[in-house]
Amino acid sequence: MNAKGGILEEFDSWGQTSFAFISEIIRVAIKYDVDAIFIEDVPYGLSKQFMIKPVLRLQGVLIHALHLGGLLEKTLFLNPSTWQRAFEGVWKGKAVGALKAAEVLGYTPPDMLTLHKKDVPAHGKERAKVRAQLKKASTDYVDAFLMAKYVFSFASLEDMRGKPGMQEPSI
Repeated sequence: MNAKGGILEEFDSWGQTSFAFISEIIRVAIKYDVDAIFIEDVPYGLSKQFMIKPVLRLQGVLIHALHLGGLLEKTLFLNPSTWQRAFEGVWKGKAVGALKAAEVLGYTPPDMLTLHKKDVPAHGKERAKVRAQLKKASTDYVDAFLMAKYVFSFASLEDMRGKPGMQEPSI
């Protein structure tokens, strides 16, 4: 997103390996010579290791790729509750509240069922499972939009450093 709220490019990780998705993030950041990169952090209080380990591993790979791309100093991690509380109805309203907040701001996420139609089985239990996963994936677009709107409420990246809910990448 640019400072005027225009979406420059959006994509998802559907059907990609973690490494391919991270490469896409780096490619886009370099292509647009971004001023800042914000990554949604792991929520505070998450205690189940089976849930947190894969995310932490992925964040480590992402931090390494950002470093190699010369982008690490432009990167901040943003706690989910921080940006969610900035929009009415999002913190308690979860995905439905986020979608409503995004729509009020003029954003509609891509239709993931149409975008990835070839990956949806024609029948059976697997069809319902894939459709549910795609529906969940569309919430990532909404969250990314709202996060970008939130960070553009600050004057600069330096203005955001050290604020509650924002952290530098730890290495």
